[in-house]
Amino acid sequence: MPMLKQDQEIGSDEVKESDIKEEIRKTDISSSEIEKTLGIDHSVSSSKKKIFLLVISVIFLLAAAALTWFWLMKPAKTQFITEAVKRTDLTLTVSATGKLQAVNTVDVGSEISGLIDQVFVDHNDRVSAGQILARLDTERLEAEVTQAQAQLDAARASLQQAEAGLEEQRLKTQRAEQLAARDLISSQELETAQAALIRTEANVETARSQIVVSEAGLEMAQTTLRKATIRSPVNGVVLLSNIKSGQAVAASFQTPVLFTLAEDLTQMELHADIDEADIGQVREGQPATFTVDAFPDSLFPATISKVYFAPQITSGVVTYKAILTVENPRLLLRPGMTASTDITTNRVQNTLVIPNAALRFTPPSVQRENIESETVWTLENSEPTAIAVKTGLTDGLHTQLLSGNLVEGQQLLINIRQEE
Repeated sequence: MPMLKQDQEIGSDEVKESDIKEEIRKTDISSSEIEKTLGIDHSVSSSKKKIFLLVISVIFLLAAAALTWFWLMKPAKTQFITEAVKRTDLTLTVSATGKLQAVNTVDVGSEISGLIDQVFVDHNDRVSAGQILARLDTERLEAEVTQAQAQLDAARASLQQAEAGLEEQRLKTQRAEQLAARDLISSQELETAQAALIRTEANVETARSQIVVSEAGLEMAQTTLRKATIRSPVNGVVLLSNIKSGQAVAASFQTPVLFTLAEDLTQMELHADIDEADIGQVREGQPATFTVDAFPDSLFPATISKVYFAPQITSGVVTYKAILTVENPRLLLRPGMTASTDITTNRVQNTLVIPNAALRFTPPSVQRENIESETVWTLENSEPTAIAVKTGLTDGLHTQLLSGNLVEGQQLLINIRQEE
């Protein structure tokens, strides 16, 4: 019995497997029948799919182009930008650049050659007039003074000797004249005595001249010795010291500069270059302010003291030099600093001003050549309305209003902004 049961189970499995295969076969037949019924052909369906996708893509691109055209052609909303008429002080300035300099700068040098023996000052030292700055070696110069003094003493001794000889010869000549008067000597002897007197007188004059020459030589030697001591000619500050002890100084062709002194740095000058387009507005006495890179947040005052007529031409650009006086009590400013200055050329207090942009503005619907030269625009009932004005001075950003139907606070059109 158990054997029989096992055989039955095996047979049952075989039946199930055959049933499954049969169902699969039927399913394949059904699928092919369905495809035939619908008229679906795999060789043709792939091409149709490609055509379908192409059509969809073209439709999508056309739709995107239509939307873009609609967005671009949509009229933008115009919004006007305005700025108010205001009452203020109008200050006109001319801008220029320049350099700060000491009012009086003195170069101190040596007129003689030699070795520097001592240097008594250095950079930034304050000096007074007559103060010793340096001294050259004086050993040779002192010897020359001694020699000149000896020559003067010898010349004086020669004069005394010549004067003594003159006195002796004068007595001889007198005696010869007395003897000749009594015919005791010949005329030739008298002439000889007289000629000797003339020679001794000439010797005296020569000795006196030699004294003058010797005195001049002594004075020259003493002057050269004095020049070995270099002194300050002014009260001031040592800007530069170009010499050290032991250095040789050669003054053969020109005087070498050993020190540069600024007479007084509490008073300085600003040398500014004014453009030729602005020079007509600049005059002596006008106030100015300037800044330097060393103190960018500080504004220093100045006053124009002189405007040169002589032009300066650099790379085809014409400028004119203006000298501005500067107070420097705290010694913050130094020679050579570059300064950017604004010169106040005119000032109007408590006046109505309009923005320059309003004078340049014209609504898009209006041709500029069809309106007056000085016209501004304001909004009335949301529409631009022209107002004729007459203007005066301008500082580049705002212009003085001389006449026109405008009031303080009134908004003027200066630009437009398109909003989507």
